[in-house]
Amino acid sequence: MTKPRALIVDDEQDILDLLRITLSRMGLDCLAATDLGGARRLLSTQSFRLCLTDMRLPDGDGIDLVREIASHYPQVPVAMITAHGSMETAVAAMKAGAFDFVAKPLDLQVLRRLVTAALRLGPPAAGDAETGPAAGNLPPLLGDSPAMVELRRLIAKLARNQAPVYVSGESGTGKELAARLIHLQGPRATAPFVPVNCGAIPPDLVESELFGHKKGSFTGAISDNPGLFQAADGGTLFLDEVAELPLPAQVKLLRVLQEKKARPVGSQREVPVDVRLISATHRDLAAEVAGGRFRQDLFYRINVIELRLPPLRERTGDIPLLTAHFLDRIARQNGLIPPRLAASALAALIHYPFPGNVRELENVLERALALAEGETLEAADLYLPALPTATAAAPGLTGPGAPPAGGMSEDATAAALAESISEIQRQVILRTLEETRWNRTAAAKQLGMSLRSLRYRLSKLGIE
Repeated sequence: MTKPRALIVDDEQDILDLLRITLSRMGLDCLAATDLGGARRLLSTQSFRLCLTDMRLPDGDGIDLVREIASHYPQVPVAMITAHGSMETAVAAMKAGAFDFVAKPLDLQVLRRLVTAALRLGPPAAGDAETGPAAGNLPPLLGDSPAMVELRRLIAKLARNQAPVYVSGESGTGKELAARLIHLQGPRATAPFVPVNCGAIPPDLVESELFGHKKGSFTGAISDNPGLFQAADGGTLFLDEVAELPLPAQVKLLRVLQEKKARPVGSQREVPVDVRLISATHRDLAAEVAGGRFRQDLFYRINVIELRLPPLRERTGDIPLLTAHFLDRIARQNGLIPPRLAASALAALIHYPFPGNVRELENVLERALALAEGETLEAADLYLPALPTATAAAPGLTGPGAPPAGGMSEDATAAALAESISEIQRQVILRTLEETRWNRTAAAKQLGMSLRSLRYRLSKLGIE
């Protein structure tokens, strides 16, 4: 069986020897070049599974070689060898198309991990086992609009490198789903995907949660904690709402990304971590930098590649497909037949701007199935809130469940309304069930609904 071949490009003979010995022990044949011209000649006559190139070469810049390989040999993963601490070079290389970088002096453990990941990215060699999950196992990213077709194309492209990705978009657009797809379609698919909501971690525990701590390092540290970076080792760490990180934690995160090592709180030594970082926030991160709430150097480090998720109002043509998907899933989860959607209801969904995006669409449909009387969902069953924001309590709702007087956000108003309706439903259904001695058929008839609708509402309200 032919061994996979690597191209190594460096003008320092000791570096070439170290790379050749290390890669040979990993089962690779190595061809070496000491300048750009030699590398170009080898690329034109040989096939390679990966390339490692130095930044500074006698006849040019290694980033030029990265660009050429990305353009003319896109199946070949290329990694940049950078000077120690030169993060600007590393970021520039990844923006040019490098899938990762390794700093001098070479850490052989980091180098081996990089090469292993690169081999998974290339086309399988004869006899290689296929890796990664089948496409059928991936979660859906639904939509046939041009924006979604382009989004899926970009995700597949981003999955082939290790550059940090910043996922931007409004709340409810599916940022975590996009991050999972990047992970599942890449060489780290069999390793952990660890999602973290930075806003849900108390500020004084952020460093401990992310980087770990040693027993006794602070009050309450009763045992060693490896931290989330170590939990994601070999895989992907998804930092959602990254703008919520306090500034001290931002400083430490920047160092981890630069050195690929994390120091647990209370420890005297750093632990190597091999993690691909994907971050997201619904805030304008550039505005956070301008306001002094987010470090500029960290912003440039995590924003090597930005992936923007379009809001639902920019792809209304996808609403029928998404609606059918959600109705089918919600109904089947509750053992029901998916209801019909009236044309008026679909038109109402298409014309509603959905400030909460796909997540709000799903919530609207779930609420509609719980409240609908018949087998067909009408526009009135959707209970779409009026925009702009409503400030008054819903007519006829009083008491503890009613929205308070005064200004409220739209989400708060909708939540209060849904809570009020649920409580009223619970009281009416329970009273009717008691009157019919818990005969569901009789109760459904008395309530003027189908038995299917009653079963669904009992499930939603948690009534056994």
